[in-house]
Amino acid sequence: MRIRKFAVGLWIFIAITAVSGSAYGWSRAAQNESWVWIAFSFIFVCSITGAVVATNSGYRNVNRETDAGARAANAEERARLLIEGSSDLIFTTLPNLQITSANAAAIAALGDDLNGKNFFDLISFDDISGVGPVLIMGELAELTEKKSKYEKRFRLFGNRGRTPEFVFRMEFLRLPHSEEILIRGTEPGEDPLIHNLDFEELHYSLDSDLFKVETMASRITRNLAGRLDDELVFGASLGLREMLSNAIEHGSLGITYDEKTVAMTEDRYLALIEQRRKAREYAARKINVRYRLSGEAVEYEIEDQGTGFDHQTQLARRPAATESHGRGIHIARNFFDRVEYNEKGNCVKLRKALASRRI
Repeated sequence: MRIRKFAVGLWIFIAITAVSGSAYGWSRAAQNESWVWIAFSFIFVCSITGAVVATNSGYRNVNRETDAGARAANAEERARLLIEGSSDLIFTTLPNLQITSANAAAIAALGDDLNGKNFFDLISFDDISGVGPVLIMGELAELTEKKSKYEKRFRLFGNRGRTPEFVFRMEFLRLPHSEEILIRGTEPGEDPLIHNLDFEELHYSLDSDLFKVETMASRITRNLAGRLDDELVFGASLGLREMLSNAIEHGSLGITYDEKTVAMTEDRYLALIEQRRKAREYAARKINVRYRLSGEAVEYEIEDQGTGFDHQTQLARRPAATESHGRGIHIARNFFDRVEYNEKGNCVKLRKALASRRI
């Protein structure tokens, strides 16, 4: 507003000066009949006209800059309100996953002391065999190394307890003066036809890729939501992850309990997995997964192409709480009504009875 008043006053002053100067010049020209005074008058008028044009132009530029700044501020405010008003859990972190900001939903779910914490430390690792943290750590390292995108389903644990399972999408951001990671956690949407499903049967053939285990477990348990509550669905997924991991590690890749213990202690577990996957003896091996959902029960069959193992001894033992792995069968038996191996020990069947369809 001050700029506008100043510009108007300046314009009026210039106009009066222009008229007075021009009149004076032409008057002198008429008296002396001199072309010098005519030239003076012409130059004076042109100069004043240029000043007026420049003043107006500057005024318009100031207006444009002011409008652009206002639009940028409004856009930033809208973005902030969208993030703060979202029910998703939204974080920004440094490339090392140290949290730099969190929205209101994340603070409400996990506590108000998130800034400065490492996002990896918030992940709730229900997979107590120790494989889960190693796999996710490897995937996050790849995200920061390749500056790519990453998506994973897991729960977080903070001062206010454990969250439900979210689908977390992470994206590496290249900002003008820094690099950050944007993390957004969204609750999985429910299939609107899930309560209309009467029967489903699927067969899969997987290579020895541990990074596909969680995706497979989620795929063959997602339709249990129409029959079981969220905690039981999560329990089924957890038990299947253990059985699928066992089939790949100990079956297809032939890794013994002791070999895995040493590799995890020496922080070279993923390297051991990759080494076995490339070895000629193991490279072509697959695991077969069969899933059947009916009105009475859900059934799974997981078969590997390994040499089998002494499952009777494993079924009878009670793993110690201090063991870093070797608890897979125990976890599965805690959820499923029946866990049965064939004689060779390279095929396991799991069954869970289901109540009537949830409405």
